Amino acid sequence: MHVDDLGGSRATPLQIAVFNRDILAVEGLLEAGADANDRGDPQGKEWREEQPILSAYNRIHGVAPLDVLMMKNSHLSNGHDRETSEQIRDFLVSSGAMGTGTVELEHDTAFSDEEMEDA
Repeated sequence: MHVDDLGGSRATPLQIAVFNRDILAVEGLLEAGADANDRGDPQGKEWREEQPILSAYNRIHGVAPLDVLMMKNSHLSNGHDRETSEQIRDFLVSSGAMGTGTVELEHDTAFSDEEMEDA
């Protein structure tokens, strides 16, 4: 199994790690060769709504990892701070990540638009 594959799901391990602000997983996946721009498998299975923890990941399919970082509440309110988000952003950008700018961001994002342009 490749580091970008999650066994037939629509989201990638990197998207999920970014969504959860898991800096160790993000770093490890990128070091193992994860594609910093992979948006998931369009043919993959969605998690069912009866699986509320997993079904939350359905909304990150098709979203670049750098854009996942900017999504409101993507960290599931696990108490992650701005410094963690900045470190993840730096890991992603240094690995060639490109945000699309097409994700409709909500006001409560990790960074302002100006900060993302500086990345």
